[in-house]
Amino acid sequence: MALNQFMHPRNIYRTPPDFVKLFKEFEDFSTIAKMDVTGKVSIDFKDTRALRVLTKCLLKSDFDLDVVIPEDRLVPTLPLRLNYILWIEDLMISINKEYITGLDIGTGACAIYPLLAAKKNNWHMVGTEKDEDSLKMASDNVERNNLQHLIKLKKNTTASLVEHLFMEDNGMRFEFCMCNPPFYSNIQEVLDSRSPARKICLPKNAFTGSPQELITEGGELEFCRNLIKESAKFKDHILIFTTMIGHKYNMKELLLDLRAEGIKHTTTEFCQGRVTRWGIAWTYQNYDLYNLVPPRDKPRKKSIPITFVVPEISNLPYDVKHMVEKVQQLFDSLNIQYKIITKRRNETVLNFYAITNTWTNQRRKRRLLKKLEETMSKKQKCENHHECETSTSDLSIDEKSNIDTACNTVLTDKTDTETKDIGKPIVQGILKVSNKEKTVVFEMEYLEGSAGKEVRKATKGKMSEDSAENLTVKKRPKPNSKSEDSKPSKTGKTTEVETDPAVLQRRQKQIDYGKNTVGYHNYIKEVPIETRGKEDPKTPDKYTKYSRRSWDAQIKLWRIKLHKYDPNATSKTEDVESIKCEYDYESD
Repeated sequence: MALNQFMHPRNIYRTPPDFVKLFKEFEDFSTIAKMDVTGKVSIDFKDTRALRVLTKCLLKSDFDLDVVIPEDRLVPTLPLRLNYILWIEDLMISINKEYITGLDIGTGACAIYPLLAAKKNNWHMVGTEKDEDSLKMASDNVERNNLQHLIKLKKNTTASLVEHLFMEDNGMRFEFCMCNPPFYSNIQEVLDSRSPARKICLPKNAFTGSPQELITEGGELEFCRNLIKESAKFKDHILIFTTMIGHKYNMKELLLDLRAEGIKHTTTEFCQGRVTRWGIAWTYQNYDLYNLVPPRDKPRKKSIPITFVVPEISNLPYDVKHMVEKVQQLFDSLNIQYKIITKRRNETVLNFYAITNTWTNQRRKRRLLKKLEETMSKKQKCENHHECETSTSDLSIDEKSNIDTACNTVLTDKTDTETKDIGKPIVQGILKVSNKEKTVVFEMEYLEGSAGKEVRKATKGKMSEDSAENLTVKKRPKPNSKSEDSKPSKTGKTTEVETDPAVLQRRQKQIDYGKNTVGYHNYIKEVPIETRGKEDPKTPDKYTKYSRRSWDAQIKLWRIKLHKYDPNATSKTEDVESIKCEYDYESD
């Protein structure tokens, strides 16, 4: 869903750009746009050249800025950059500042923020940049637009973010600083962010940017924490510190840091297209930012953390450290990826991400493994010790193989398979383990992911379609019969069709239990469908109308026949015959 309606109220791009107008005014735009027979103009947002040309044309059309965007550098998203500038305007208005000087940390090759601020608001801007090539291209863009009197660019040759400026000139003062930090800590995170596995609200735009613009040591969380540390040292040189945040869980951690230090702050959301970013502003001055510029809350469903108090167990350590170790062991056993993003004395926060569903049917697997252990223990108690050992050693490999195959079949159920086909992430969330009033508390918050919900819906839909199809096939009414829910049987009797959804669901559940057994998997492996006879186990037809007692008898008969294919199968002929009699009686 597009988020244009949640843009800043003064953002001109709340109304989408007029592509027809751009098509007529700019020759470059006409080369990357297509006009259909109705006169509608569209572009391919997956094409990096199309994005570059669109941004350049919009800057010229809406702001009279002539900007060259290098092919190997980040293409700035104009609605997002304008959202940030407009929020800064709100902050400056709230503290009654008219003559404004701002600092852009890491201005980039386009120097987009200084150009917009200077052209739109006549602000004085200073931009810093570490990359020599980006600094040169930014200088060219400033000179091309004759804004040298408002914009100054400086190279940062140190590891600091703002300290280097005041080492050169301690008398410099700024009303605000702004920053769009690199989001990622390594190249793998960059690749994962554009992975096909992340199909929930993926950006439609093409991916642009150079490594120095996208990657920083420790990612944006460490970058912003360093900015907060330096801000305490230079709190009298910059009135309001601001930064953009790309990952929501990083924003929550930074807010915890600010609250822990008692620093006054406020937040906002930058909404545009299908992408949301966040902004944080903080100050050490006597400004109540939260009330002056309150957070803009977009009306959306908020995720409420799931809280669980861990009970204390005697003779076991009861603290955050050991609980986190247990959680890590559990995540490792389930192949769930995790990363510790905050580690304090009484609090640890983990960001976890599951690629596939590895936790369903764990109970069923434990039952099968327990059954294997019981089977092996019984065999060891045979009367003939030597014969028993021989048979056990001969059968144990096959039995273990059968059990393992069954377990794997059970674990790799339809949900997991269909999830891989759909390609959506299972779940991503935040787990906070903290010590509150001498008790260990787990707080887990959902961030994104299907968690199997869409798959279950798809499965239910497929089951409904199958049910409808089967009912269509089953419903063959007797000629000249008034009832459509019946069919003629071989004996001449009319067989009614079961249509009650609750009954069909209950029957399907009983059938699933039978099919998820070791005996059933051995049976379908040993007896191909084309060679099965009348005496072989046959899955009961859930669509035929039976009494409850008659149906349960059929299930019991079917399950007993399947037991013959269990590793520890024993003869149960008498039980089968008794069930047959009961079934025949109920069928009459």
